[in-house]
This record gives sequence, structure tokens and C-alpha cells, in this order.
Amino acid sequence: MPPSGFHKDQSLYVVSFLRSCLSDLSKEAAASSINCREAIKKEIHNIDSIFQKGTDGSQYQDQVLGIVKQFYQDVLKTDANAINADRLFAAGEKVLKEIDKQILSIKVPEIGKLGKTGPQVVEAKEVFQGRQELRS
Repeated sequence: MPPSGFHKDQSLYVVSFLRSCLSDLSKEAAASSINCREAIKKEIHNIDSIFQKGTDGSQYQDQVLGIVKQFYQDVLKTDANAINADRLFAAGEKVLKEIDKQILSIKVPEIGKLGKTGPQVVEAKEVFQGRQELRS
């Protein structure tokens, strides 16, 4: 992670991954002749089943499945009647905007900037400006 937090390119990968999951779920729903709301509920149930069985201690699998599950739950909260692909994607885009915003709002101390008074948070904008100044 770069100093201060994540940047737009990194956030884009997360958002794109979740958008792809939603797209694949929509295709699977159509192929199974079920509506999108039912498909997303079944997928949440399937993820819960995987958690109950366990993933052989793979913390990465657990975290990825947890993110996908939360995304699907938030899509349903955004539009509980997302029965077709258009409504599903509209609800998904609203949630993805919030996810993007939350990822970009993550702030962490810059490595090497941990002073006696505690961590100093450096805004990504400041880091970018500093890099530009070094190049000049």
C-alpha cells in the first residue's frame, strides 16, 4: 500500500473484481432461469455454506468470500427487488461507488514517519505533489 492509503488504480481493481462477480452472477441466473434477486440470495447462502464447512484455514479465501458476500448483501439492501439484470446492475453500481469511496478514504501512517508523538497521516495528494516536485 502506498504511503497514506490506497490510490484510484488500486481501488479500481477491487471495484472491477466485484463488478465482474455481479456480471457472472447475472449470467448464471439467466442460464438457470431464476431472477437476479433469487440468484444473489442463493450465492450468499452458498458462501455461508463454504464458511460453515471451512476453507482449510485459507485466510485469503475467507477474506475474499467475505468481501463478495458483503457486496451482495449491500446490493440487496440497495434494491431488495432487483429481479432483473438492469436493476441488479443499477444497485450494484451504487454500492460500488460507496466501496470506491471507502477504499480511497483509508489512511495509514507513512513508513518512516512514525514519530515520538505517534503516527502522522500523510494525504495521498501530498505524496503525489512531493513526487512531482522531486521530478522537477
